[in-house]
Amino acid sequence: MLIGAPGSTEAVRVTAEATMELLDVFKRHGHTEVDTAAWVEQRRPGGAQNLHPPDCGVPTETLREVNKVYLEGAFERFGLSNYPAWEVAQICQICKRNGWVMPTVYQGVYNALHRAVEAELIPCLRAYGISFYIYNPLAGGFLTDRFNPDCKHGAHGRMRYWNEPNFKALDLLRPVVAPQGITESDSEPALRWLAHYSVLKKEFGDAVIIGAASEKHLQDNLVAMDKGPLPADILAALDAGWEETRTYHSRIPCKA
Repeated sequence: MLIGAPGSTEAVRVTAEATMELLDVFKRHGHTEVDTAAWVEQRRPGGAQNLHPPDCGVPTETLREVNKVYLEGAFERFGLSNYPAWEVAQICQICKRNGWVMPTVYQGVYNALHRAVEAELIPCLRAYGISFYIYNPLAGGFLTDRFNPDCKHGAHGRMRYWNEPNFKALDLLRPVVAPQGITESDSEPALRWLAHYSVLKKEFGDAVIIGAASEKHLQDNLVAMDKGPLPADILAALDAGWEETRTYHSRIPCKA
């Protein structure tokens, strides 16, 4: 959900009125917190400042500078993004040992077909009291059937999912959603899975980062997340899909 000046390539919402329409929809579904991106207004401190991508070569020097900028009031929360569990633990120990600001939020990929964070990262985040903000809840549009292997447009999509295991997983899902009245382009299965079966917990401050190109788009996504648990066959198809993709997703690279 991007807000910016008219004519900019990044902007989707360009007026206060258009932005308020989206915020009204957001509020009607019981959501009251909005985390604005730090880079939208550099003159005002606030929000979270994330370190990404990982750089394993100089962790202490990097964290010293992060603490320095934090003490200057440049941001309120220190966040990490795309770090493996072992490095999150290392960072927390370095910060704790030196009395520096600790990370309190982690932003990472998580969805029904990409659950690699569950084994090691999530226990690590819980141990250090770090909230988990997930992006790619729809697998970059893949779980809305936006892409298929024969579609030219799809080749320019989210290449993280452009591979045989993920297309096999999608083939498992397609036959079971239609009888439930769910179209292949619907975000509902992926979002309902996150709401009812994922490791996300409100009590830990976890959150889902969702996008919206229009008021209707946001409304549809929020309605989907408000619905109940998935039918057993759809849940089974998503679980089988994860088994197809489990070995594909590579480990997070580290820049030495």
